[in-house]
Amino acid sequence: MKIIKNVKDLKKCREELAVHTASTAGNESIGFVPTMGALHKGHASLIEHSVKENKATIVSIFVNPTQFNDKKDFESYPDTLEKDLAICSDSKVDLVFYPKAEEMYPKGSSIMLDESRISKPYEGESRPGHFSGVLTVLLKLLNIVKPHHIYMGEKDYQQSLLTKKLCEEFFIDTNVRIINTVREKEGLPFSSRNLKLSKEGLKKAKVIAEKFHRSQSKAEFLEGLEVNLDYFGELEGKVLMAHRLEDIRILDNKDLTQ
Repeated sequence: MKIIKNVKDLKKCREELAVHTASTAGNESIGFVPTMGALHKGHASLIEHSVKENKATIVSIFVNPTQFNDKKDFESYPDTLEKDLAICSDSKVDLVFYPKAEEMYPKGSSIMLDESRISKPYEGESRPGHFSGVLTVLLKLLNIVKPHHIYMGEKDYQQSLLTKKLCEEFFIDTNVRIINTVREKEGLPFSSRNLKLSKEGLKKAKVIAEKFHRSQSKAEFLEGLEVNLDYFGELEGKVLMAHRLEDIRILDNKDLTQ
């Protein structure tokens, strides 16, 4: 497994990888899993799908500063690089792209993407500028990596929809694979932010998740439950919910028919 820290070297390795896959029999595709590190079972599932479905897999680990509207949230984001690299190695990842912020946003960078519909409610309203940062870094990464397939988690539902729209509207020849959310037995999605919860906070988060998935409405969800709700609503076949616990935002979603 190679660890690449700059765009120039990644492009060179990507070309070498393409030559290698083309010279071998069978599947020649390259899969890509973009992450911000602090890898967990959800990320491992994305990587597993990519490794299984492609000849080679590239994983990026980059805590993108432009998608944080809260500087303290950015500065306190979990850093578990050694563990992350071990997970990638054990999962047979071919390349890990681990750039610094100045590599992805060189001095003088001034262009940011915006989207006018899917990004505006829910996460977009709660975190102004968040999806602009997400779309901008995704476009950069897709242009650098040029994957045949990109793997996104269904937990971040708006983000996965926006990734599809980004590829469609900018004519990017990458197939977006949305993979089912990996959950704990109570229904709580695995998330890097869960690492920041106390034991009591994690226990409460599991109670809230269990209630969310068995409730048929917002009123039923909130009945008898102490929760600092950020939003609760519908979007393209899903019920989306976010709440704050110990100053941590926890996202979830479920099918409308659930």
